[in-house]
Amino acid sequence: MKILLFSTLFPNAANPSLGVFVENRMQHLRKDCDVKVKVIAPVPWFPFRSKVFGVYGQYARAPKYEVRKGVEIWHPRYITVPKVGMRITPTTLYHAGLRAAKKMIAEGFDFDVIDAHYLFPDGIAAAKIAKELGKPFTMTARGSDVTEIGLMDPYRDWIKDACAAAGRVMTVSESLRQDLVDMTGENQKISTLRNGVDLTVFYPLDYKTSRKAILKEIGVDPSFNGKLIVSVGWLIPRKRHDLCIELMARVDKAHLLIIGVGPEETALKLLVESLGLEGRVHFIGRVDHERLKVYHSGVDLLMLMSEREGWPNVLLEAMACGTPVLARAVGGVEEFVNVPEAGLSVQTKTMEDIAQRYSQLMAAYPKREDVRRYAESYSWEETSKAQWRIFSELTPNRDDEKDDRKC
Repeated sequence: MKILLFSTLFPNAANPSLGVFVENRMQHLRKDCDVKVKVIAPVPWFPFRSKVFGVYGQYARAPKYEVRKGVEIWHPRYITVPKVGMRITPTTLYHAGLRAAKKMIAEGFDFDVIDAHYLFPDGIAAAKIAKELGKPFTMTARGSDVTEIGLMDPYRDWIKDACAAAGRVMTVSESLRQDLVDMTGENQKISTLRNGVDLTVFYPLDYKTSRKAILKEIGVDPSFNGKLIVSVGWLIPRKRHDLCIELMARVDKAHLLIIGVGPEETALKLLVESLGLEGRVHFIGRVDHERLKVYHSGVDLLMLMSEREGWPNVLLEAMACGTPVLARAVGGVEEFVNVPEAGLSVQTKTMEDIAQRYSQLMAAYPKREDVRRYAESYSWEETSKAQWRIFSELTPNRDDEKDDRKC
């Protein structure tokens, strides 16, 4: 089976942490099933490569073509325009993707199905490409494409139309599936395919060694015996790193590490200063995805206080390294943070509730080996099999059907 994966959320040489969760699912499908996958991962056009232009310069530094982990990836450029960009992006993305797809077919990769990730603008563009080429397509909803963009006019109607045209639509959590069913009415077409965790990438390193390395990095005396807490994610308002910082004002003998970059960094640092927490809150910056296990293995808790999530992979990644979590009960969080070995969820965003749940978790702290064992139940194999079944249903007459190894 030949699959074209289409998404703007996909790693590239200039931004290797972008959309790692999309790449992970695809790579496990390749590992578990007999499929051939090529990727079109469009990148916004920008003329200047210099780092002074921040993320825009990063767009320009992305290669037009590359091979990652054995998969060919094309990064055609598409136009985005400030202020009006959301309205025109599906169209510019469609034209960029269609040119690349036609070239791919002409060069011999006549794919059977398009696998699009993120409903807007990616799914909207993929629907148009699929119609133009006469190919079946699927879409995967991942969170804010439903819970944020799906609430906006006219994008909600565009998403509904794309869902109606798709062969199947997948969501990463049951909560997100229900939200999308409520929006579109497409109950039979929408199914949940949860993300797994790559247990070969995220596994426990020695706790004491990892902790010692972290303390050295943040400039804290190695004899410190309090708690180390980490919060991972883009520094943007909806991730609510501020709640993690405010908890530090209520907790004795603890240090907070914030991993990530984003426009909220200055405001968060001002909050740290206003609370007198300098020296106890540490901004680590960007960390390569595979290096996160060093932090997950050496801290005592991962906090995720986001306002909205689909299926937050970072929680399972921390658990796979033996670290329990304290997470807001949003999106699919309660679908897997629901046993003592995982940690605890928090129903509200009040500091009283967060502090109370923190104390409860520390008072009944699970064994790290039990946390890891629980994470092991979330492998990718079942997700790969479910994808295979969906793609097979949409491509019953493909030429190589008899020769394919089943999952």
